[in-house]
Amino acid sequence: MNIIFNYVAVPNSSNAVISVILKKLTTSIFTNRYTTLTRAVNTSAPTNALEFSSPGSGQTLFLTTNGSYIIQACFSQTLDTNNLNLFSIFINGVLQPRRDTNEIPLYSISQAGAAPAAPASAR
Repeated sequence: MNIIFNYVAVPNSSNAVISVILKKLTTSIFTNRYTTLTRAVNTSAPTNALEFSSPGSGQTLFLTTNGSYIIQACFSQTLDTNNLNLFSIFINGVLQPRRDTNEIPLYSISQAGAAPAAPASAR
């Protein structure tokens, strides 16, 4: 039997004790009928993390043609936001280009959020 669960607050380098209680079919009648599994593990979370607060997971956005939407995310201070190659934005499953044909970035990622790049006339 495989037990799978997600826990988001994993330290990137530490130890943890995981305890799981497996209830038996008769636990509601006999409250002492359960099994506890406990395991000590070394934690190993990524040193860089990125979580989106808006749009929410599974949220669909309906925008007008050429409409814009600011993506709100929280990320580790160590994440390099100057390297667009570390980020991929998909719309309807299609990867959006990071740069135009002249290698000029089409959007930026910063502490203020993701935003369209400045118009060509302002560069």
